[in-house]
Amino acid sequence: MKRRDLGVAVIVILSALWVLPANGDVYEERGEIQLDVDGESYQKRYVLRYPDDRTSWNGRLLIGAHGGSGGDNYSRAGSVIGTDEVSLDDVVGDHAVAHGFAYASVDRDGIGGTVEGLKLTREFTERMKARVAAQLSRDVEKAYLSGLSMGGVIARFAAEDESLPYDGVLIIVGGGGDAPAQDARSKKMAALWPQLDEVGAEGYAKAAGTPVDAARFWPFMGRSSAVRAARAESSAPRGPRAPSASRESPNTSGAVLVPTIEVAGTYDDFTYPEILVYKDKVRAQGAAERHRLYAVEGAWHISYDDDAISSFQYVGSRMGLTDKNLDEMATGTSYLPAVRDALLLLDAWVSRGEAPPLDRSLTETTSLLR
Repeated sequence: MKRRDLGVAVIVILSALWVLPANGDVYEERGEIQLDVDGESYQKRYVLRYPDDRTSWNGRLLIGAHGGSGGDNYSRAGSVIGTDEVSLDDVVGDHAVAHGFAYASVDRDGIGGTVEGLKLTREFTERMKARVAAQLSRDVEKAYLSGLSMGGVIARFAAEDESLPYDGVLIIVGGGGDAPAQDARSKKMAALWPQLDEVGAEGYAKAAGTPVDAARFWPFMGRSSAVRAARAESSAPRGPRAPSASRESPNTSGAVLVPTIEVAGTYDDFTYPEILVYKDKVRAQGAAERHRLYAVEGAWHISYDDDAISSFQYVGSRMGLTDKNLDEMATGTSYLPAVRDALLLLDAWVSRGEAPPLDRSLTETTSLLR
């Protein structure tokens, strides 16, 4: 895919917008956009791409919701190598454009997988739908939301709200499967990680919710859970405190209202156990016909072939993980092929009523496409 890198030549987009041709088959627009949500104005980095040949556009718009809370991406050594509006390019964005989609993503930069993040993403989506329609001289026919990790929380919220402008949702190793279960599991990992030698691999595996074979991936979440617990303990107020609704995390219901496909990794100790809880909630809500879960055997939270792995390695190094720990984070299997297949399956499901394969476990080389 050919495109000009506009990295330094950032376009400031407030009331006016520009599109620049990208040497070849893709138009790329990057800059800053002002988004107004609930009386507040946000100025955020974004990217928009679509096929250079307008006749190649398939009428679809995919919105990418990145993981984490946004901002800078890092090399393993700690150098800034990018920002989060382009963090899903290698996961699904480039694949989408290569298959005729328009693709857009905004760097929430400080806003995680929250209701605020959902509102910001919705406003961005509406702006991009209008932008694409103006540039390509026809309306967006189908709009999809894809979210990874914390962006997956946003996507999960969207799947349960049919008032939002999404015809289908793709969740990638998504958080938000079940907040109480996540909190309980995090506390168990925090308590047991410092005692790993005493509790043994089998004992810790039960807390982590992943098999013993996934042990090489445990140090990142084990260490970070323990650190967060220690910080929370040291900053906790003494004595009774009235409950505050603002401190409560919203939970998901499993009431999926639009076609939704999830891709997860079975070695993912960030989100996989709660993804399984979410699937149970979907069934309990009678929504299983609108939801698919594809679990890639041996894949961790970040695929070894996702360029985001270096940021995780850098964070791990700052937490005191060993070089061996950091090296092992970039092993396992990849869920990226399943994600790319899932996007095409989602579009076929929404556009032509072709139901995708039922829930299944996959290897890295298994194709979901018939």
